[in-house]
Amino acid sequence: MKRPRSEWEHIGREVQLRRFKQMCHINIHAKLRELMGEKAEFHGLQEKTIYAIMTGQSPIVNIMATGQGKSLSFMLPAYCVNGGTTVVIVPLCSLQEDLERRCREARIECV
Repeated sequence: MKRPRSEWEHIGREVQLRRFKQMCHINIHAKLRELMGEKAEFHGLQEKTIYAIMTGQSPIVNIMATGQGKSLSFMLPAYCVNGGTTVVIVPLCSLQEDLERRCREARIECV
């Protein structure tokens, strides 16, 4: 027997769907250049991964080596559309500090 959904779950799902609709209409190449500079380009699987995230596909698994641009997969969607929450697990303090700095420079709220 399924448990009844709370009123808040329904509202949260509506907000999530509204964000995905907004993200589907965003030019991710233009937003990438706005965030990273005029000469910025996607590398490897970044574009496919970000497109999957922004269209609500799930699950998404992208394994990339150090320095290959994994951070962009959460930063660009957060930069493009306000609201929502992304949880990022960071195993190293120095990397955490670097990501916090980069998010603040891009005006992406982080805690």
